[in-house]
Amino acid sequence: MNESPHSVQVKMSKTIVSDSIVIIGNTLETAESLRESVLLRDFDEVKCYSLDDAFTLLAGFSADLVIMDPEGEYDKALKLVANLPSSVSVIFLAESFDESTFLNCFDAGAKDFLVKPVNPAYLVSRVLNVL
Repeated sequence: MNESPHSVQVKMSKTIVSDSIVIIGNTLETAESLRESVLLRDFDEVKCYSLDDAFTLLAGFSADLVIMDPEGEYDKALKLVANLPSSVSVIFLAESFDESTFLNCFDAGAKDFLVKPVNPAYLVSRVLNVL
């Protein structure tokens, strides 16, 4: 897979869960801030991308789970999720609950939908549940 010049990769020395997670935010900063929550557990690999970078990497996409925080860019995020392999689980994060967005996320293939702010321990629990 080609790495984006704007990606951040974290390798953990002690692996409890050997799954790869990709965090996609509307911006890279959004994705990186979510990484801290996920790193409460020792996952094998966590990569962060902006939503725009994720589109360019779609052809070589490889992950067990995507955490998507589109910050209002739902149409773009839904298009990306709809094109992921069905084996990739997706957790959507949203600023507020909107029934239309909620249903569209699940129609696109999301496995979970959480409203922010999300307690970091709860997010990790949902990640473990989806994996």
